[in-house]
Amino acid sequence: MENNAGSASDDVIHVFSRKSCVDADEIVSDANSFAPENLRLAQARDPDVAPLVRWRSELTERPCWNEVAKYSDTAKNYWAQWDSLEVVEGILYRNWSSADGRERFRQLIVPHSLKRELVARVHGVMVGGHFGIRRTQFQFQRRGYFVGWRKFVEEFCKHCVVCAKFHRGKPPKHSFLKPIDCGAVNER
Repeated sequence: MENNAGSASDDVIHVFSRKSCVDADEIVSDANSFAPENLRLAQARDPDVAPLVRWRSELTERPCWNEVAKYSDTAKNYWAQWDSLEVVEGILYRNWSSADGRERFRQLIVPHSLKRELVARVHGVMVGGHFGIRRTQFQFQRRGYFVGWRKFVEEFCKHCVVCAKFHRGKPPKHSFLKPIDCGAVNER
């Protein structure tokens, strides 16, 4: 697989504003919400992400627990992943690799204010659109991260209006087959 962790041209921030969404109701902000300066501002305003951006920029070692204990569970979760976090051009990312080490991605740490929009863009725009829960989760995992993202993506896909129009539900039940009594070949 491709290694996206080190290439600046494939960063999350450069991918989002190139396409428009077929389900525009889900995307509430303008096309520039994922521009680097807007991402920096959104992360700086987020109470869960801002401390991590500051610590990761200023410190080389993980802050002590006494400093982290007063923050939310989400901030503590990010703190626990200290070694995989990095700040690139003032934006916090998480370096993720698969268990076998074959796939590696630089994931944007998504601030709360942009969660829904990022999931909407990944689900409806970036990969051709509306591929269902599993594929949307895979595509989101390649681009972003926040605590509880799998469940969030699943709920988003379940409530997607465009997907609901084409999902046919469970196939109808068929009755059980009944044996046909016959005596010889080709006899009914």
